[in-house]
Amino acid sequence: MSNGFTIKLQTFIIFCFIMIPALMLCILAEADFMFTLVLLIWLWMFLVSISNLKNHSALFSFLIAFFVFLMGRQFCYTFFDCNELYTFLDSTNTYTYVCIAISLIGIYLGDMFASGKIRFEQVRQRKPSFLESGAYGNNYRFACKIMFYFCYMFTLVYVAMRIVFVQAVGYLASYTDDVGGSGIPTIILWLHSFTPVALSLFLATKPEKKEVLLPAVLYELYAVLTVFTGQRYPFIGISMYLLVYWLIRNKEDGGWVKRYHYLAVVIAVPLLMIFTTAYDSIRIGEPFEFNSIAETLKEFFIDQGGSINTIRRTIYNADEIDDMKLVSFSSTYSTLFENTISRRLCNITVYSNNTIEHALKGHSLAHRLSYIAYGSGYLAGRGIGSSYIAELLHDFGVAGVFLGSIFYGIMLGKINRIGFTDKFRDGILLAMIYYLLQAPRGDFDSFIGGIFSLQSVIFFICIIGLSQFLGKMKGMAIVYENKTGA
Repeated sequence: MSNGFTIKLQTFIIFCFIMIPALMLCILAEADFMFTLVLLIWLWMFLVSISNLKNHSALFSFLIAFFVFLMGRQFCYTFFDCNELYTFLDSTNTYTYVCIAISLIGIYLGDMFASGKIRFEQVRQRKPSFLESGAYGNNYRFACKIMFYFCYMFTLVYVAMRIVFVQAVGYLASYTDDVGGSGIPTIILWLHSFTPVALSLFLATKPEKKEVLLPAVLYELYAVLTVFTGQRYPFIGISMYLLVYWLIRNKEDGGWVKRYHYLAVVIAVPLLMIFTTAYDSIRIGEPFEFNSIAETLKEFFIDQGGSINTIRRTIYNADEIDDMKLVSFSSTYSTLFENTISRRLCNITVYSNNTIEHALKGHSLAHRLSYIAYGSGYLAGRGIGSSYIAELLHDFGVAGVFLGSIFYGIMLGKINRIGFTDKFRDGILLAMIYYLLQAPRGDFDSFIGGIFSLQSVIFFICIIGLSQFLGKMKGMAIVYENKTGA
């Protein structure tokens, strides 16, 4: 199979043997026509990606996140005897499924653009970035690694302080203003937020496997610690981020993924789903009862799949959020206008936590919809999250969902095709993985704030400066050795 979506005849036959029974199952279950279409489109893309995993690892991971956050709950409602938590109008449900289907098609086309299967003009050869030569290229990898370890120390401080705070006040209360802030100094927040970017910049320099292992283990350790703050996605997102990187390097160099690794993942995933389901109850103080593996897995998809209701609420509550503009660029707005410099120069008010002001005056669709849905419950810490589909739909309609999804597909395709020929570009693409996998339940442009924030720019300049400094030190050492030898 080629790098694109070309399907061999035998593969196509296998796909049909899977797709036709899936269609028959939907008919027997009397599934909604549009939801059936969504399932079939997703299943086709999933089969294509897994049949050529080495060239579609990012797409494969995104489709898993897409199913869990946007389709899993409705899947359980349709095919299993599960009681629906909320019901919506049939017209709202149909419109929601149409948007999801259009998004999947857009992602499919975007990946085809990135893989070169659809091309409107000859693509010019891209020149390497300035990091590929001179003192930058020679010392940049080491500078990135030093910056990662430096920032990581503060990340441990951050997560420790966050754990203490959440354990003291409770998970839901930690999102309110009633208990005050967690007291984490700004410099620690800055250094913590740059840790994933520093790691991605280092990994983009294509270090040897033995050089990658320690940073990867340390970052996974941080992911495990975040569970004790009540958050679930950082652990899942970081694990999938590392998985995608491992698969990309295995495609490039071989030897990074062994057969027993696949077996370990197959065994670990159900166990992690059970753990996540149990922890979801424990973190908000509710008891957890284990009935059976099947029941627990169904509960997992129901708990995690609430983002589909964010799209439904965006449609149903359209009049109540009509005053909000460009919510799909809220992260970009925060990056440009809510950083330390802009706040002081322009006297901009920044809203945080679950407050009425944040819900009514802020730029977050998630906070507004959570306030509409829960009222006083929102003020007590409850929320429904966001979704890139909901944000694009609110701002630009169905056309926006389609075009935004094409952009996502292109980015996923570019990540799949990373060749480690441009340290800066590849570092940005690797850093985007975490945010793209979160997008089905997060902001459309969340990667902007995560990658291109003010602190990230400052610390990247520090990496460049450190690279130059290391180059000068090596040059001085060589001159000294030459003089001594003479």
